[in-house]
Amino acid sequence: MQNISKLSSEEISDISHLEMLSVFYWILGGLGLFASFFIFIYGVIFGAIFYNDFMREIIGTVGPNIMDMIAVIYLSIFLMVFSLSILQIIQGFKLMNRRHRGFSIFVACFSLFAFPLGTILGIFTLIALSRPTVKELYFKEMERRFELK
Repeated sequence: MQNISKLSSEEISDISHLEMLSVFYWILGGLGLFASFFIFIYGVIFGAIFYNDFMREIIGTVGPNIMDMIAVIYLSIFLMVFSLSILQIIQGFKLMNRRHRGFSIFVACFSLFAFPLGTILGIFTLIALSRPTVKELYFKEMERRFELK
């Protein structure tokens, strides 16, 4: 990392804010993966119950179309929650290393939809990433990485 004696108190504060945000993104991503696991299990149980010959006879001709729509809805919800959780875990690493600020803003905007924890975390991330001192930290980190090459 960087030599702390060369950093101002504001930069040290910004670095600690980014580190806290990264830990919270790891936690939120883990919770999202846990929730997506339950969505997947619920969808499998739902499919096992309603996609058999006995239930098809009861439901009749209208049922298969409805069951297919419900299956597509479950699958899309699972994929959205799972992919957002993976993005949030990656976001934690990006914030910790101060890399790819645009990606961090992108994920923070999508985290706003994960009410209530994702909304709070997304707002704080957007506020932190919009500070001029944080922009300078990202720029310094980018310069440091290019100097090493």
